[in-house]
Amino acid sequence: MISKKLFTLLLFALFAKFSISQATLKGKIFDSETGEPLPFVNVVFNEKGNGFTSGLDGDFKITTNDPVLWLKVSYLGYSPQTITINADNYNKPFKIGLSKTSYQINEVVVKPGVNPAHRIIIAAYNNRGRNNPEKLASYRYTSYNKMYYTFDKLIAKRIKQSDPDTLKRIDSLTTKFDKLKNKHGIMIIETVTQKEFLAPNNNFENVIASKVSGLKDPMISFIATQAQSFTFYKEKIVIIDKTYLNPISAGSTKKYLFILEDTLFTPENDTLFVISYRPHKNRNFEGLMGQLTINSRGYAVQNVIAEPSLSIGLLSVKIQQRYERFNDSTWFPVELNTDLVIIPPDFVDKKTGNTYSMQMLGIGKSYLKDIEINPNLSRKNFSHIETRIDPLAGEHNNAYWNLFRKDSLNALELRTYRILDSIGRKINLDERMRIIESLVTGRAPLGYIDVNLSHILKYNKYEGTRIGIGLETSRKFSEIIKVGGYTAYGLQDEAQKFGGFTELTFSRRDEIKLKYSYMSDVQESGTYSFVDDNAIFFGGDNGRQMAVSKMDGIDEHRVAFSFRFLRYCKLNLSMANQKYNLLSGFYYKDWVTNDTLTSFNQALFTAALRIAPGEKLMETPRSIMPLNFDFPVFWVKYTKGLNALDGGYNFDKLEVRLDKTYKWKILGKSTISIDAGRVFGKIPLSFMYFGRANYLGSLTPDAAHSFAAMRMNEFITDRFVNIFFKHDFGKLLWVTGSKKFQPEFAIVNNISFGDVSANSLHVVPADFNAKVPTKGYFETGIYANKLLSNGYFALGFGTFYRYDSYRFKEFKDNLAYKFTIMVVL
Repeated sequence: MISKKLFTLLLFALFAKFSISQATLKGKIFDSETGEPLPFVNVVFNEKGNGFTSGLDGDFKITTNDPVLWLKVSYLGYSPQTITINADNYNKPFKIGLSKTSYQINEVVVKPGVNPAHRIIIAAYNNRGRNNPEKLASYRYTSYNKMYYTFDKLIAKRIKQSDPDTLKRIDSLTTKFDKLKNKHGIMIIETVTQKEFLAPNNNFENVIASKVSGLKDPMISFIATQAQSFTFYKEKIVIIDKTYLNPISAGSTKKYLFILEDTLFTPENDTLFVISYRPHKNRNFEGLMGQLTINSRGYAVQNVIAEPSLSIGLLSVKIQQRYERFNDSTWFPVELNTDLVIIPPDFVDKKTGNTYSMQMLGIGKSYLKDIEINPNLSRKNFSHIETRIDPLAGEHNNAYWNLFRKDSLNALELRTYRILDSIGRKINLDERMRIIESLVTGRAPLGYIDVNLSHILKYNKYEGTRIGIGLETSRKFSEIIKVGGYTAYGLQDEAQKFGGFTELTFSRRDEIKLKYSYMSDVQESGTYSFVDDNAIFFGGDNGRQMAVSKMDGIDEHRVAFSFRFLRYCKLNLSMANQKYNLLSGFYYKDWVTNDTLTSFNQALFTAALRIAPGEKLMETPRSIMPLNFDFPVFWVKYTKGLNALDGGYNFDKLEVRLDKTYKWKILGKSTISIDAGRVFGKIPLSFMYFGRANYLGSLTPDAAHSFAAMRMNEFITDRFVNIFFKHDFGKLLWVTGSKKFQPEFAIVNNISFGDVSANSLHVVPADFNAKVPTKGYFETGIYANKLLSNGYFALGFGTFYRYDSYRFKEFKDNLAYKFTIMVVL
């Protein structure tokens, strides 16, 4: 018979085993030096070799039928650890600190034979269609997003002298910096969004809650969700508006080095393959490096760590994504992290002359919940607005926020809110941000009045330096009606110009507007333009305006009605009555009276259509603004000249433009723009087409949709086709690693064909001998962009050569030189 003591001991052991089997082991893995959590750490437990990876916050949770006796923890770039588990570890979450090791990816030796990682990467690529959430019929989720910016390091880079006073000064500045870092952060942004998707390309994200330290205005809250691609299955991955080749893409095994770092076995009898990747040595392309965890269940991506393989600007970034399986077969992202390292330009301590480098961090986290796979959604609930910031997004209290936060805010985050909110109220930071917003759009707010900055200073070869001022009512005055005007004076032509307008907005969301305008001004002879030509960055041609030398004086009354329709379309209808004065020595003979004329009246009806498939727009409490610029745009403009309403000539004009940019996998990006125009009927020269030249005689600002080596007013047509092609290689041809010298090369080829109808050319220019490009105009060029950078902007240089039948005898006369200015990311 079993003794009482033995029975008691066995009962206690069984109870202990039962208790442990029903308990959950929780913990967190972090960097022992910085204290930062480590995502996707490989963890193996017990003899069966079962394993998993930690979450984005370094946390893990194990529930098993048998007690966990030990953990083996390993992570790329860190020393592995084996931890013995005891009963105390079950009582509360415990922490595991890992130490960095001197892991050098350049020392990896690639041995001949079959790379075991390739089979897994190819399988993941072949299964991308079934595992990509964006291939679902529909989905819906709610996300909580937090972006926290803080100070990180202050480093003395160049010390002029190392005497005790200087070293004491360095120590003092470093101490003050550390105190500031530990006191509060730079900024914290929180948002709650509700996202819906309906195949193939219907998206709507509603920002229902927004909180920004120091601000009440939710305007900038969308930043927290715009840092990275939603999934890791597209051929090209977007990180902070830059495009990189996905390691899970066609032929990626030839471009990336993949290493199978570890193999784990889940309790569900699936296998986790942990694979590191980076571009092959001496391969110049916009690539990524990091780590993938691929689940054998459908060869789906379960975890991602990715960062650009080369970061040479002010900003370096790392992203992490974690996916979970739903409905036993559908994988969906549940956590997304973005880590930013921001390094502003060095600064000099005026007291000692020492140079310092400061480093800041941005830590972004997104948590997705209430995920619905293939819900029943209606297409009528989607429109051209893809993101909306609710006007009441900034009005929620702390209890509301706690419904969505994964964890409570820590002490540093709470102090950041408290201190920056106090500062924001004292300096009226909301109003200052609205001023910055206006300045970005070209307006300086002065209460109920905005100053239109575009009228202050201009230059062209006809007017010389043009100075002026433009005023218009602000949104503070009215959201519906806007009244404005301007006046300007050309120092070279010594002439006054002025104009004004009244605009009614009936629907801001659909951009339904009615506008009356008047101007007494000058405009370029023989040109053409399109509605919202500045809606995309490469559509502007402000640099070209400096070279314009032939102008017409124009008095114009115009009424215009514009609106959006069919999601991607915008239409502008207008009627105008104009009086032209030819100011550049041109004149013509009326074909009826044979009189020599230097002025005429004209009535015009214009219909201008802009189609931009793929354009994404955001609706804020104050405006509609674009979220992307990587879409094709097609313009059509029809103009009818009327000889009624005090008009002079009866004619028709049709002009079209197509802009398209294509991003190649590794070869960079190609941009093509095609312009074409045709006149039907007899017209004065003012309504014909001069060649779209951009030539000042020496170094000229670069401008889109223009010919670099063509002379101003060299060619004249009433029908034309212009083709502008540019291929930008990016960093494909040369990688320096320097922050100030990072050249990116591009090649250009531009072509123009045109003609003049025999019965339409009734213009008699004074001392003017224009050519007609029936044989074609051709030029080619090369750019070396980003030759010199200050960390924010970079200067470049371009050289063009014309090789058409109309080229000049002297070789040097066929050359043209351009300079470029680009934003550095």
